[in-house]
Amino acid sequence: MYLVNKLHLFPLFSLLLFSGVIGAVDGTHIFVKVEKSQQDSYIDRYRRTSINLMAICDSNTLFTYVFLGYPGSAHDSRVFENSIMCKNIERHGPNFYFLDTQKYHLIGDSAFALRTWLITPYRGDNVTRKQKFHNYCLSSDRVKIEHCFGAYKGRWRRVQYINTYNICKAVEIATAACVLHNFCILHKDTWSNDFFGIDLDRNINQAELEDRGNIEAKRKRNRIADTLFLCRYNIE
Repeated sequence: MYLVNKLHLFPLFSLLLFSGVIGAVDGTHIFVKVEKSQQDSYIDRYRRTSINLMAICDSNTLFTYVFLGYPGSAHDSRVFENSIMCKNIERHGPNFYFLDTQKYHLIGDSAFALRTWLITPYRGDNVTRKQKFHNYCLSSDRVKIEHCFGAYKGRWRRVQYINTYNICKAVEIATAACVLHNFCILHKDTWSNDFFGIDLDRNINQAELEDRGNIEAKRKRNRIADTLFLCRYNIE
């Protein structure tokens, strides 16, 4: 579900170390009540029943795309790859959303596969100083989506646990809360309470994906890493 216009019309992140970033992507769990016959599919890594909320946000923590309803047992990468957005990219190519994948991209964590339009961290034990700095910059910018989820769950406590057996109704409630979250931000109704105690569902217990990004995506990430590292030493 697109909560604003297509991605290629999204405003660029305004305070990021990365250039060309149009959004940060991640997933979180919405705990729900599930019929006993369906519980195996919905039990997540916390051993609770949940549905997945996959989302993209901009630098103002505004939801720009949400995809809800996959069972909690599904990994973030599987949910993302089965989202309508990814299906459209497979069908029509990345320019369906991105004006130029050489310049513009999303950023995500190691739960996602590297693509020309989705930049992820370098993985492994042998990363260089340049690659570590790239990962640091990416993580510093990607934290916006965690803040977005934190504010979403902090303001709308109902989405921390949706007490209904009707999964379709749970999806509707969670989606409505996304819309209200955006409404509050657009009308400058800021959420000032401390939301960092809210479970942000970081992927610390999920196995990292094999870095199977295509050659062009790896070349693009290397170019970004080169630029970031050069800028660092020019500043210093």
